Amino acid sequence: MARALTDIRKVQNMLELQNPGQTEAIKMQREAGDLVWQVIQTMQQSQQQGPQ
Repeated sequence: MARALTDIRKVQNMLELQNPGQTEAIKMQREAGDLVWQVIQTMQQSQQQGPQ
């Protein structure tokens, strides 16, 4: 998941630098990255809480 997030952010940065007019694509990359980040956070929280 961390690798997926890193790759999503890399593509987002490339789009922002090389194709700043591609606002919809940049927005989709940002939303995808945010979603993956939320999943990572949820996984970390459940690991910290342990089995119940």
